[in-house]
Order: sequence, then structure tokens, then C-alpha cells
Amino acid sequence: MLKKRVEIGGKVKCIYRSSNILASTYTKESSELVIIFNNGGTYLYNDVKDNEYMRFEIAESQGSVFNSHIKTKSFEKKDKIDVNNIIEELEKVELIESVKIKEELISSMNSLSVIFETTGEVDRQLLKDVETNIRLFKGEVISE
Repeated sequence: MLKKRVEIGGKVKCIYRSSNILASTYTKESSELVIIFNNGGTYLYNDVKDNEYMRFEIAESQGSVFNSHIKTKSFEKKDKIDVNNIIEELEKVELIESVKIKEELISSMNSLSVIFETTGEVDRQLLKDVETNIRLFKGEVISE
């Protein structure tokens, strides 16, 4: 699952929370995709079309899209890299994400409580928001 995306000068760099794939860099002009695996293995895949890359980037499972659309392309094995800096960045991103989710949960619970105290009614939409935020806080993937 995509956790961070930065695009500069036709290069898209991403970090993922995936069982196998940690990061990628896609160069639009040359249609090259570099994939860094969790173990530091690094591969350059050639001829990756924009639509194939987008499918990979936004997938809930990068591994599934990699196996079905990218793995068969010509590739070059690169030197293994130390992934500790990327893992640290991923952990920072997830910590910030967790704090934001917690803040949203507290805010929606407070709003629900205030409305109930003043009107005696439960706002169904706010209740749904609280439930969604609880699920997000627990780490569940929410698809609508």
C-alpha cells in the first residue's frame, strides 16, 4: 500500500507498506521502474508503460500487480542497498498518519458527544465517522 509519493522532474518516488516491496522510482521519460525490495534487492525494469506503473503505484497490493504486469518485463539486477533509511522514513510517515487518525477519531467523538448532550439525538453520520475512524485507528483498510 502506498505510503508516500514524491514527484520531481518526471521522476516519481514512492514508499510502500508491502510484504515484499519497499520503494520504487519511476522515470516517465524513459519508462523505467526501479523497485527496491524489503531485503534491499534492487531491480530496474524497462518498458513499463505509464498505465502499468499507475496500476502498480495505487494498488492495495504492489506485489500482486508486480507479479501480473511487471515481473515479465526485461530487467537489470542492481547492487543490493541498505534499506534502513527508507524504513525509517516509512515509520515516520506511518507515525504521522497514526497521529492524524487519532486526532480525527477524538474530534468525531467529541462532536458526537456535544450533539448528543445538546439535543439528546445521535447524529448517524457522525456515528459512522466515529466507526470509520476507529477502524482506521486499528489499521483496517477502508474501501468505499
